[in-house]
Amino acid sequence: MRNQPMPAYRARPPTMPPTLGELMKSPPKDYMSVRQLAFFENLLIKTKAEFLESTQAIRVGLRDDEAHADPTDCACVEEEHAMATLLCSREFHRMREIDSAINRIHNRSYGWCRDSGEPIGLGRLLACPTAVFCIQAQALHEHASNPNRTKQN
Repeated sequence: MRNQPMPAYRARPPTMPPTLGELMKSPPKDYMSVRQLAFFENLLIKTKAEFLESTQAIRVGLRDDEAHADPTDCACVEEEHAMATLLCSREFHRMREIDSAINRIHNRSYGWCRDSGEPIGLGRLLACPTAVFCIQAQALHEHASNPNRTKQN
């Protein structure tokens, strides 16, 4: 198997990611610089680890539930299992989004709108690190998926 070249931003000497304060104060020309990409990669990895820990705790809880003779107790346990399963499913979906975002960091497309190619923006990425669209493109996608939505005053 042929060795794959490392992404350009990894080939450079390691740099410390900026703090949140430094990130927000960085000039526009530094948008998605090596340091900013490192900041978001660390944020995504930390978030994924939290999801994995939470999902593991839920799975252990599901395994540890004991059998209940009372039908009411059984119904409550069934409902709790259904909710836990739904939560695990959502967290696994979010982890796939995180993996996709990390891949975009590695290929240097992270932080750029998939539709317009414009910057997504640091504020939006801090709020939603897996975002793939800028605010304008996201609004268009939401409107296209729900054309019956009415304007609110």
